[in-house]
Amino acid sequence: PVGVQLASGDVDWTATGTVTYIEDKKLVAFGHSFQGGGQYPLPMCGAYVHTFVASAQRSFKLSSPLALGGTLHQDRQAGIVCEMGDAPTMIPVKVRIRAAGSGRDQTWNFKLADHPFFSGFIIHQVAAGLFDATEEWTEEHTQKMRVTVDIKGYGRLEVTDTNPSGGAYNSAGLGVLARVMSNPFEKVTVTGCEYDVEVIHKPMSVSFTAASVDRLEAR
Repeated sequence: PVGVQLASGDVDWTATGTVTYIEDKKLVAFGHSFQGGGQYPLPMCGAYVHTFVASAQRSFKLSSPLALGGTLHQDRQAGIVCEMGDAPTMIPVKVRIRAAGSGRDQTWNFKLADHPFFSGFIIHQVAAGLFDATEEWTEEHTQKMRVTVDIKGYGRLEVTDTNPSGGAYNSAGLGVLARVMSNPFEKVTVTGCEYDVEVIHKPMSVSFTAASVDRLEAR
């Protein structure tokens, strides 16, 4: 089996499947598309299948990724085409969550596949999962998020966002990486990304009860 590794480190996100055909250093695998992404390099790794889980609806394998060992070059309807050897460079990511009420302070370091569309989606899902694993969102709270994205040739982009009493999924800060990597102007190279989240267990918001103007006509 082989895997397409989208995240590795403290967080792992790897899709594994069977190898269909090998010729020299190239191989065809999966027997179906991965995400239908066409021609774009993604990290390929070996995989170890621990067991199979049988199901009348959909059986699946429980597996673990092994070391990186190549590149996915083609993701087509009939399968994926990979080449053994060097793997594409991945993006270093750091997520830190601090909760003033509980005193929790946890940090995760992992690497993320460099892809204009997948990277933003994956970091959104991974970060939201880490938030849910760290804190319970049953009470009113406020999230303060600071996101920094290092862009080759452009320096560092820093965005701050305060999200009162909404879930982690609603934070605008989680979409920063996706907007940078899928921008319509030019392909950029992201060399690092950090998410620093502070959770305050009290609401920090205002409510508008009314609004009025001092005149009905404007010049």
